[in-house]
Amino acid sequence: MVLPKKDFQLINGVCNLKELEELDIEIRKGISKAVNCPELPISFFYTPKLKGGLGLTKLTDCFHIFNIKSFMLMKESEDANIKSSFEINKKEEIKYRKIINENENENDKNIFGIHIQDKKIIQAAKAKGTSCTMIKAALSGHKLKININQNRIDGTQ
Repeated sequence: MVLPKKDFQLINGVCNLKELEELDIEIRKGISKAVNCPELPISFFYTPKLKGGLGLTKLTDCFHIFNIKSFMLMKESEDANIKSSFEINKKEEIKYRKIINENENENDKNIFGIHIQDKKIIQAAKAKGTSCTMIKAALSGHKLKININQNRIDGTQ
């Protein structure tokens, strides 16, 4: 990671995405200057090492990955209290936001059973102002173009 303060912000989902994009640019500039090659294409920095790139991860992608990771750590926690609290929070959030569940519109791509269209959660009521870990994870999964369902590998909930 880059800086301890930024690491903390990334892990806890309190980053400004514009600032992360600007920091990515500064990192690329620093590397280009260090190797005395100012015309390196942007793709070189993010192309996997096995394909001849540096294999860096965009900081904005790190932000989204950490959102999903935080969600999954709570969801899959071995601690019964955390898991129970998570499930209650999830149900209350779906109820509060009146989120369209997966059975109501099965053709839409969804993450955790939450439907997203035009980068917004599909809700039966006006959008609410804040986002919980589940909503942040769903939006992050959508941004990274990954689909994560609620089943464990063994098929249980």
